[in-house]
Amino acid sequence: MMFGKWKSSAKLILASGSARRAEILRNAGFEFETLVTHADESRRTREAPAKYVGRVAHAKARAAAEKLRGKSDPVIVIGADTVVLAGGKILGKPLDVKDARRMLRLLSGKTHRVLTGLAVVSLPDGAGRQAAFRFDRQRLNRCESGAVGRRLVPRPARPDAAPAGAWTPPAG
Repeated sequence: MMFGKWKSSAKLILASGSARRAEILRNAGFEFETLVTHADESRRTREAPAKYVGRVAHAKARAAAEKLRGKSDPVIVIGADTVVLAGGKILGKPLDVKDARRMLRLLSGKTHRVLTGLAVVSLPDGAGRQAAFRFDRQRLNRCESGAVGRRLVPRPARPDAAPAGAWTPPAG
């Protein structure tokens, strides 16, 4: 297995269906396979956003590792979770196009925070680590092109005027 310039005998697994996460790994020169898992993504009472994304990323990586346990080859599993904070509140995954438009209106012209949790679990030993990363000052302006569900669409003059069919739910 090649990890950029480095060689390893471990197989790399991305525990995500996110096309963007796969693209990031491919662009970095990694060879990997994807294994989509289902983990509990519900937020615990009073759970800090950074703790939340780290916990969910770890749950995704652990769920994939459990599916792979018992295989003879060494495996490194990567799990990730990302949330957007607007006004100190987590914006979840949009339920539909109406909800996506509501979120775009909320973000339009304002600074928001993006948090990504990353977890790595190795097999066969099951050792794991997790971390959360924060990105500030992301700004969505009315005059910019906007990404709606990973497809770039011309930014409408009004946030509620996103073209029909331009939104699809994100994979993660």
